[in-house]
Amino acid sequence: MIHTLMQVSYGGSSGSGNDAAAGAVGLLMAVLFVAIGIAIAVAIWGTIFKKAGYSFWMGLLMIIPLVNLIWFLIFVFSKWPIHHELERYRQQVGYAGGGFPVGGQPPPPMR
Repeated sequence: MIHTLMQVSYGGSSGSGNDAAAGAVGLLMAVLFVAIGIAIAVAIWGTIFKKAGYSFWMGLLMIIPLVNLIWFLIFVFSKWPIHHELERYRQQVGYAGGGFPVGGQPPPPMR
């Protein structure tokens, strides 16, 4: 009885075509929202991997459960390809390392 009164007072009906269409639109919007979220996450992680010297598409691994955790730990604790390249360039130019010298050479005298 109460259910029937609520349908009459709020304009609801059971099993109408509008409910099915609204449900389909809601489902489509939810799927679209999730797809956009995944695309943004892949783009962010892909950019991070690219800056570290890996392929941009490694960002796809971050949407796979458990694989993302394992790859994240490898990513954090391994030596990145960009560091290998930097060491190779430093060896070519004879960089000894050590940073800036403390108390280096005095400035040239002014005339």
